[in-house]
Amino acid sequence: MTTTAAPAPAETRTYAVAGGSAAIRFSPEGVIVEWATPASGFELDIDQKGAHSVTVEFEGDDTKHRIDGWWDDGPRDRVRSDD
Repeated sequence: MTTTAAPAPAETRTYAVAGGSAAIRFSPEGVIVEWATPASGFELDIDQKGAHSVTVEFEGDDTKHRIDGWWDDGPRDRVRSDD
């Protein structure tokens, strides 16, 4: 008898960076931005890179904040700031 591990459950993660905030929902079916709000003086860009990867970017005059989310046998993310 062969058993396989159950897939990781869906999960929503909330992020707060100097340029704004966002919530990303991760699941085996896909990764989506539930909401994103830029801080004053920042612009928002959302890049859906296929069903399982998304980037949320907040860009101001002198700085950029980026949140990458993707599914790889579970939720994965990376938050970066470029000053």
